[in-house]
Amino acid sequence: MAYHPTPLFDAHCHPTDTPSSLASIKSMRARALIIMATRAEDQTLVAETTDKLGGCTLESLKNEQSNEEKNCERKDRKESSETETRTTPGKVVPAFGWHPWFSHLIYDDTSQSSLANPDDTDSAQAPTIPQNEAHYTSVLTPPPSPSKPEDSTFISSLPTPIPLSTLLARTRAHLTHFPTALVGEIGLDRSFRLPLPALPTSHLIPSHNEDVTPGSRNGRPLSKFRVNIDHQKRILRAQLELAGVMGRAVSVHGVQAHGIVMQALSEGWEQTPQSSRQKKKQRKQEQSLSSSSSSLENSNNSYNHHQEKKPTPPPRICLHSYSGPPDTLSLYLSPRVPSKIYMSFSECINFPTPLPPTSDPNSNSNSNSSEAVPTRDTTSSQSRCLAVIKALPDDRILIESDLHKAGEEMDGFLEEVVKRVCEVRGWEEEMGRKQLMRNWTSFVFGE
Repeated sequence: MAYHPTPLFDAHCHPTDTPSSLASIKSMRARALIIMATRAEDQTLVAETTDKLGGCTLESLKNEQSNEEKNCERKDRKESSETETRTTPGKVVPAFGWHPWFSHLIYDDTSQSSLANPDDTDSAQAPTIPQNEAHYTSVLTPPPSPSKPEDSTFISSLPTPIPLSTLLARTRAHLTHFPTALVGEIGLDRSFRLPLPALPTSHLIPSHNEDVTPGSRNGRPLSKFRVNIDHQKRILRAQLELAGVMGRAVSVHGVQAHGIVMQALSEGWEQTPQSSRQKKKQRKQEQSLSSSSSSLENSNNSYNHHQEKKPTPPPRICLHSYSGPPDTLSLYLSPRVPSKIYMSFSECINFPTPLPPTSDPNSNSNSNSSEAVPTRDTTSSQSRCLAVIKALPDDRILIESDLHKAGEEMDGFLEEVVKRVCEVRGWEEEMGRKQLMRNWTSFVFGE
């Protein structure tokens, strides 16, 4: 393997899914990893991993770059640098959020006006949580039928849902503790199905693997149930608003939902242009307000609702393992879009190796969705990704592993995808690595 002085930076990964692999992060060739939380079981684990292994900071990266330049100067002058002391730098940037695969476990107890109120705390009066049956019937599709024994068994296996207000308060606390933390992984997914419950007494459904963080699919067969997209959107919007209020970057998941993701993101963009019809309607409302003194109160309420300020959008958004069409780039990259949009690419999602025709995608997968199982026709999908990589501006491309285990394999996936990106872009690899390092730094730290 050729030596390159510029290290790689992983924009999206899940090593906390395999706790036994976390110790290997220190010895990885990758300089830094953005580690995603996805569900109740891994939020605290991501925080603990960051505290234990050390967070990556902009200051440390600048110091390393400065030291590298000084070392190059010393080598040019053939001077010794034996007195220089080296310390192991922090390699983790944490991200906190709820993935759409787990959005059914959240009960929306909030109003849009208070989703990201920084004064909200866990000490606030807890809302009344609906019975499991009522909640899951409302958010799952097809709606479970209590009269069907298999549906009733499935619902009874699910935990009492967590109030959205509690999720937001806990996420806000993590973001406050880690000033450079991101919000993620969040998003929308129309393809995934919920896994069946793990029953230790069943010979068909494996019990929990001790080396896998609880909550993952862990090889379980899939049920017929999906999460209603409207419910997913409510959970996504709430987390986007929190990210905007706290000025944090966001990592967004989107599978078979590119148009809906665009719509959800654009709802928070104050600069979203109005159509001529919308402008005309607004002018009529304004004229009506000034001339109709007899109904001023009612009209004023309507006007205030129309003029209600949209939520502050996140400053930076990464569409992770992006698989959408190239023709959406002009929309995401429009000067009117207030968020800086990045797109990241991975070998395991964007350029997977096809499985043999006889493979069973349910047999040993630890993922919760078919997204990580390349059973579909990948030719057109890969061609589309290559076209997007080629069309993107230099400063909006990121790379990721999206792997659930740290170590040599994660390093290898990063090496593969950086070679692919450099080849498509026509970059010499070291130049490409430097560009991707600048992009990662800009995405995480805003510089």
